[in-house]
Amino acid sequence: MNDNVNWKRVWAETVDYVVPLLRLKVTEQAIYFYLMRHSRMVGSRLVTVLKQTLGEGVQRSEFNLNEHLGRLARKGCIALRGHAQGGMILEVFTPDEIVHWLGSGAYTTVDVNERLLAYKDPAK
Repeated sequence: MNDNVNWKRVWAETVDYVVPLLRLKVTEQAIYFYLMRHSRMVGSRLVTVLKQTLGEGVQRSEFNLNEHLGRLARKGCIALRGHAQGGMILEVFTPDEIVHWLGSGAYTTVDVNERLLAYKDPAK
């Protein structure tokens, strides 16, 4: 596990700010936390995962994962970086990276300002 990160804070920022801000559906939350657990929490920005494994991990059919992964990518939570024999290579972003991607800049604590509250989900 990466000892330099306060995972309690990351989890709280995700639940308290990112989930409501981006209106993450329950399945999207499950996928995001699963990917976070298997990437950032073990010290890597990237995770290689098969759709079947991901589907089993979040108890969803692998056939509808593309829709959820696409939404997470459009919302700035993940990015597809390629494919390998072991599956899809995904980059997983932390809450501060997501907020920065949305245009608020870096922060030391979560700053939910008017511009972020006005963010519209491009998937809708």
